[in-house]
Amino acid sequence: MQRIDRELNAALDFDRVMDMTLEWALQGTGATVGVIGLHDASHLGLLLLASQGFPAGYHQDEPWPVDRGVAGRVIRTGEPALVDDVSRDPDYYPALAETRSQLTVPIRREGSVVGVINVESPKVGAFDHEHLAFIRRLADHAAVAIENARLYRETEQRLRELSALFDTSAALSTSLNVDEVLRIIARQVTAVLDVEGCAILTWNREQGAVVTMLDYGRGQPDPGLWEADPPGTLYLLADYPASRQVLERRQPITVRVSDPDADPAERRLMQAQGVQHLLMVPMIVRDEVVGMLELVQLHEDRAFTPTDLGLVQTLANQAATALENARLYEGVAQANQAKSEFIDFVAHELKQPMTSMQGYARLLAMGIGGELAPMQAQFVQVITSNVDRMGKLVNNLLEISRLEAGRTTLRLEPVQLREVIDETLVNTRTEIEARHHTLEVTIPDNLPPVMGDRERLVQIMTNLVSNAYKYTPEGGIIRIAVPSPAVPSPTVGTGGRGDGRGEQEVPPGHLQVSVSDNGIGMSPQELAGLREKFFRADQPFVREQPGTGLGVSITRGLVALHGGELAVESEAGKGTTFSFTVPTAALSPGLLQTDTGDEYGTDDQHRNGQRG
Repeated sequence: MQRIDRELNAALDFDRVMDMTLEWALQGTGATVGVIGLHDASHLGLLLLASQGFPAGYHQDEPWPVDRGVAGRVIRTGEPALVDDVSRDPDYYPALAETRSQLTVPIRREGSVVGVINVESPKVGAFDHEHLAFIRRLADHAAVAIENARLYRETEQRLRELSALFDTSAALSTSLNVDEVLRIIARQVTAVLDVEGCAILTWNREQGAVVTMLDYGRGQPDPGLWEADPPGTLYLLADYPASRQVLERRQPITVRVSDPDADPAERRLMQAQGVQHLLMVPMIVRDEVVGMLELVQLHEDRAFTPTDLGLVQTLANQAATALENARLYEGVAQANQAKSEFIDFVAHELKQPMTSMQGYARLLAMGIGGELAPMQAQFVQVITSNVDRMGKLVNNLLEISRLEAGRTTLRLEPVQLREVIDETLVNTRTEIEARHHTLEVTIPDNLPPVMGDRERLVQIMTNLVSNAYKYTPEGGIIRIAVPSPAVPSPTVGTGGRGDGRGEQEVPPGHLQVSVSDNGIGMSPQELAGLREKFFRADQPFVREQPGTGLGVSITRGLVALHGGELAVESEAGKGTTFSFTVPTAALSPGLLQTDTGDEYGTDDQHRNGQRG
């Protein structure tokens, strides 16, 4: 018994536990025939899980009835049966003609009979009370082992379910395209549940119908049987009561084509497509039914277990959430496109009158319409200044709109950063000197060229330098520095990247450019505000300076197009440092046609920037 106990407890495979238990029962009693059955209360029968000594094919899949036979009596009463001569037992149900004696013992678990061990012999009186005691002890040990095997099997099943859910979630997270999400859902569901087909339908409440989004066949279903519905196929729920019940009651329903009591409309459709079994599950997101998931079995009538139903429902809800996210993403993309088109239209319409206003204001200032009085000249100057400001706002709106829509192009070529900085200072030196700032520029000799769009790099630098001189009180210091590639970049102040996340790291093959000032600086809350377009701090000094609040957003987008990253470090009252990285031209010479000056669209720029 110790050896039996040790071996049974070491085995976690359910079928192996059954076979080992029966083998020990036969060896211990000298029986020639034996069977182990588990009581299946839901089917009111005894499921035969292991047998020896019976003719081929005797091990049936259908449960033995427990309303007759010695084994049935043991199940019903919970008492063992030691029968010396089966011909004298009124409950004996003849199974084998040669059987003369029988020993049947209940397997108990937590006070309930969960099965029986049954052995038989062609000899009369083949079993005694010692055999009975042995089988009873074996049944006690087997009950524990059977329970362990059951728990192990359930744990394995749960792990498979969790793995399936994780794999499905991971797959769905890779795309926000509706068509791709539909294909992922169908592939995952059919593979996990081992079914041959899957249909995903959305619920159109206004029309009282379900509409096919995808009809998917796993592998290559028989073309003579499988005729997939094209997307957009509509089924009125009034004609399909079972489908309507799934959606309205929010409960899964299975339909067998062989079931005469099933929904006739569903059965006719299934027969037309050669479907044997159909499982329909509602797709629920945020407590709202949005559609239905159908699992299709073509070639066999399989039973979906409660575990299967629970798993399918979870997958269906997960699919509903993924589809909803994909739809929302497409809606946002369409809204962004519409916004960009609107901004382009408005900007175009504004530019013409602004150009006219600007031209006539300048003509007035030049005295073309007659000499102006001092007050008139002042008014014309105000008009000119505000038209210029409006022009910058329109240009910034166009720039940010094109960046967000992916319509900004770069003309990539090797560029010397020293030349970019020199051109920037030509454009900004007047403003710097007017504020009596001290300018310090530190650029190492023999810097490698970077791969970029010269005009856009000048635009980036101009934005950063103008921020520095505008938000630094008179007599401040502005520093422009390009650290040597071999020397780690210094950091100043507190704060961090453009979104306030710590110090900037310079990737290999990149150069870093920083613009620092000792101006008013920013608080942590103001640093966080830089993530938003049109953000401007509430400080009086900031409000006095002209600006749209779009400069940092535009700069960040242009830096990203070059394959770099914008960072900012700041501390209130101590100053700010903006820095950005840009790849060197030597990083990936084979990827860029630098000698042709070809223009690259946004996607190509971004990929080239990331790889080189």
